[in-house]
Amino acid sequence: MAGESDVFKEVLIALRQILRATDRQSKQIARETGLTTAQLVALQVIDATDSITAGELARALNLGQATVTAILTRLESLRLITRERAASDKRRVIVSLTAAGTSMLDDAPRMLQNLLEQRFRTLEHWEQMYILAALERLAGLMDARDPRAAPVLETGRLDRSS
Repeated sequence: MAGESDVFKEVLIALRQILRATDRQSKQIARETGLTTAQLVALQVIDATDSITAGELARALNLGQATVTAILTRLESLRLITRERAASDKRRVIVSLTAAGTSMLDDAPRMLQNLLEQRFRTLEHWEQMYILAALERLAGLMDARDPRAAPVLETGRLDRSS
């Protein structure tokens, strides 16, 4: 059927548009900040907490401990974060933003995710559920269901009220 083929092409076009938008944003972030999206997302999560350990950050980002350690090492070398042993338990290392890290987030480009969330929340609940079901089904069709995927599209300041 030609109609089904046309629909499939439209699905591919929509996917490419989404991928291009996130790719453009990632490149803009790298150009403007010198950091990767993962590094800025880590800064967001650190900023949204009073104190967080590397293990808690790894769970929040749904990344492996080694990956998060590499991210933190880079951020610390740029003086965007500090890592200090907890006074109560020397095995725990607490990660905090520095003033430079806070400034980096303040100056980061506006998040594509924030725009999406703002517009998504204006939809009726049934529309939101329809989109969720369709995207979950599409992820399954593409064998793209990764339980480690973080609920963040890209970077900037996280809204602490959510």
